[in-house]
Amino acid sequence: MPTLEERVTRLEKEFAAFRGDPSLRVDQALVPVLSDLDLIKERLHNVERRVNEANIQIGLLRSQTSMLAGELHEGLATNRLELESLRTELRDQMALIERRIETLTRSNAEMFQTVLERLPAGAG
Repeated sequence: MPTLEERVTRLEKEFAAFRGDPSLRVDQALVPVLSDLDLIKERLHNVERRVNEANIQIGLLRSQTSMLAGELHEGLATNRLELESLRTELRDQMALIERRIETLTRSNAEMFQTVLERLPAGAG
């Protein structure tokens, strides 16, 4: 183990060597900082790239959603028109059936009345 005097001497030599060149001290102090800054710059660049890619994808999804919404709206409008047309057709057919039933009811009533009139007086 070195003595106290040997350790002090070594520290003095290291301090003198370190004090010798100020630019070397600055460079040595800045190396970790510059390395960290380069790493941060690279990460920021990656984040910006990912944000741009996400914005592009969001734009595509918006346009696709808008297009699908337009198609859905058109489809619903077409279905509404077809449904209204079918309702009208059904109403017309129901009205025709009701008229036929009324006609058959009157015809049957007249026929039964005629049959009853032709029956002998004591049969009914």
